[in-house]
Amino acid sequence: AGPNPVTSAVLTDTFPAALTSVSWTCSASAGSSCGAASGSSQINQTVSLAVGGTATFAATATLSPSATGTLSNTASVSLPSNSDPNLANNSATDTDTVLALADLAISKTDSVSAVTPGKVVTYTIHVSNAGPNAVVGASVVDTFPAALTSVSWTCSASAGSSCGAASGSGSIAQSVNLLAGGTATFVATATLSVAATGTLANSATVALPAGYVDP
Repeated sequence: AGPNPVTSAVLTDTFPAALTSVSWTCSASAGSSCGAASGSSQINQTVSLAVGGTATFAATATLSPSATGTLSNTASVSLPSNSDPNLANNSATDTDTVLALADLAISKTDSVSAVTPGKVVTYTIHVSNAGPNAVVGASVVDTFPAALTSVSWTCSASAGSSCGAASGSGSIAQSVNLLAGGTATFVATATLSVAATGTLANSATVALPAGYVDP
C-alpha cells in the first residue's frame, strides 16, 4: 500500500503436516515481480512490489484422509529493511473444520426369492464402515411395509463398535457407533399378512451425522 515500492519482501507459508503434495504458482501485477513463478512444498519466496502492486500465490495440496479436527494455515510477509507502518496486516490465517471421512455401506437380505403369506420373514441387515475414520451416531432406518406385522429385531456389533439398542420392535430407527472396519448387524423377524399379494419390497438406509462425509 506504499508510499514506497519494496524490493525482496519475504513471503512465507509453512503448510501443516496434514497437507501433502503441495504445489504453488505466483503471479504479479504490472511493475511487480515474484521471486519464482512456481514451486513445491513450503513457500519461502521474495517478491518485489510497486506502490499499489500485488503478488498472488495459488497453492494446492491434498488433505490427508485421516485428518480430523481443524485445518489451520498461516501466511506472512515481512520487509527486508524498510519500516512498515502497519504490522497488523502482515499475516493472514485460514481455518477450516475438517469433515471426517467414513465410508458407510448397508446390505439387506431375507435369503429367499419368494415368501408365503402368513409365514415369518427374517431379514439380515448388515451395516459397515470402511473408514478411514470411526463414526459416532450413524443413523440406520428401516420402515417396514404394512404387510409385515409383529416385527421384532436385535442388533449386535463387532468389537469396539456398538448398537444404540440391543433389541426392539416395529420399524428400525437406531444409531450405531462404528470403528473403521466395524460392523453392526440387525436381524429382524416379521409375519407376512395372509392377505399379501404381488411383491414384498423393503429398504434399509444408513446415514452419517453432521460433521462427516461419505466418500
